[in-house]
Amino acid sequence: MSRASELAQLDIARAASRPFSLGTRPVIRWIKGDGRDDEVTRSAIAQATRIFGDRVDYCMCSAGISAARARAILAWSDQPVEWWPLSPEDNPQLANVLMAAGCSSDAFGYWWKWFPERVRPAAPEWILDGDMVITGKPSWFDEWCSGTDRLRVSQYDSGDIDGSYGEYHDFVNFKKKLYSGLVSLPPNLSYLPYVLEILAIKPLALGHDGRANMSEQGIIASLLGYWTRNLSRLLNFRLLELMMKISITGRKGRPRMFGGIISATRFAVRMPISDASRQKAPFTGKRTILH
Repeated sequence: MSRASELAQLDIARAASRPFSLGTRPVIRWIKGDGRDDEVTRSAIAQATRIFGDRVDYCMCSAGISAARARAILAWSDQPVEWWPLSPEDNPQLANVLMAAGCSSDAFGYWWKWFPERVRPAAPEWILDGDMVITGKPSWFDEWCSGTDRLRVSQYDSGDIDGSYGEYHDFVNFKKKLYSGLVSLPPNLSYLPYVLEILAIKPLALGHDGRANMSEQGIIASLLGYWTRNLSRLLNFRLLELMMKISITGRKGRPRMFGGIISATRFAVRMPISDASRQKAPFTGKRTILH
């Protein structure tokens, strides 16, 4: 059999399982678990579809939510959104490591964010938490769409991050304050082998619970920190910009969104960027830095 025929058969096999994974169009992907923040994820996806339109494709990966609930979350979207209900088979290598530590799929928790490793391997991809909302088009958007941009990742702005990395805190460079709320990946970049390598060096404790333990954040921060030190020529690490976490006050069934741009040098916040109110809304928890 010729190489072309082998590739054709491989493409057919892949298309039969998930056609969305084929191609090179850029994709923005969110993870949605069974938390009580459906309104936030609904707003996040709706906002992105209005900002980027048909320049990109959209995907919501979910764990533990019904089809009816998924439809409600996607109801405000201006563009088609692929719904990808997750299972351990979407990342069997990682699932096997978790289960070997006594973690059932019901307790994968934060780990579901990395199922599958890439929803479209040959394309540029953003991986976002369900509560991460894009407030504007970043200056490097065109480069990202074309597949020529570098790896980018968000960052904590809080000084108190001691408990953010679980038992892998010794692997992490605390000065970088890395936070995986949003990761921007170039095409064909595979990070899973490095995740598995860290897990082999220091296995998860028996009885691991991904819903409560912060091991996932520590491993991802360790991996990204390693890349920034040792693979800088390939990835040229930079921080993300124009991202935020929103707060919901609720008004006539529609959320009110507050956000701002955080300075990379002073953590100064200019806000709000939307809403009729001009009073300053407090930021709490996770935020990202403008580079």
